[in-house]
Amino acid sequence: MAQLNPLLYRFGTSVLFNLDVRCKVASVCLMSIAVAQADFTALAFITSLLFIFLHISGLTLSELAHDLRYFFVFLGVIFIVRSIVTPGTSNLFTFFIPGITVSMEGIIDGAKICWRFMAVMIMGTLFSATIRPSDLKGAVEWFLKPLPFIPEKRAGVMVSLFIRFLPLILQKAGEVSDARKARCVHLQKSPFKRMAGVGIPVLEKIFRSADTLAAAMESRCYSDERREKPFHPSGNEPYFYTISIVILIITVIY
Repeated sequence: MAQLNPLLYRFGTSVLFNLDVRCKVASVCLMSIAVAQADFTALAFITSLLFIFLHISGLTLSELAHDLRYFFVFLGVIFIVRSIVTPGTSNLFTFFIPGITVSMEGIIDGAKICWRFMAVMIMGTLFSATIRPSDLKGAVEWFLKPLPFIPEKRAGVMVSLFIRFLPLILQKAGEVSDARKARCVHLQKSPFKRMAGVGIPVLEKIFRSADTLAAAMESRCYSDERREKPFHPSGNEPYFYTISIVILIITVIY
């Protein structure tokens, strides 16, 4: 049975799905700025709020952790690097190579950065799972329309295609992984050969899909001059604007 991709849009009737897409874009931008400035206390509050939104949207933590397991490896590398390169006064231990030490300040800094990355990733997952790419195209055009010398319609198409291709990357990676397991190739001990065996076929599949999509759009005479989709506010947008602005102000001040 096929598994649902957490980055793929899913139908829902909760408050997150019914929000105006312009409110979602603005709230994600404000919350991202707040996360970049947040300390541990603010991060704990923001993460708790994001977990509530995950529950409302129908996403489970186990599903999210399984599909983003490689992202945790990336966070682990960031944590190790920040623990080593951040100078500090209280060194915990030293590696065999002289001059490479791990300090308490480095561990705290690495944990804070990884937490921020994780919060942004959860926000991005919520955003892509509760918004249609066609709606996002209209929102990007609406925000960029007042700006001169920017082709807002073309930018909207590019952003919507990018959001559409994000879950495709995980889908193609899953297909390649299943094919390797069926042929027992995953038993290869060399990590470099395993990475090359997965990365190269995934990139090839993605480029082929992009080429097929471009050919399909061209064969159908796709043009930027299309009728804009109307927005449908739900009435809950002021509450989300208020929450995002208050969180941003608190994190910036404190």
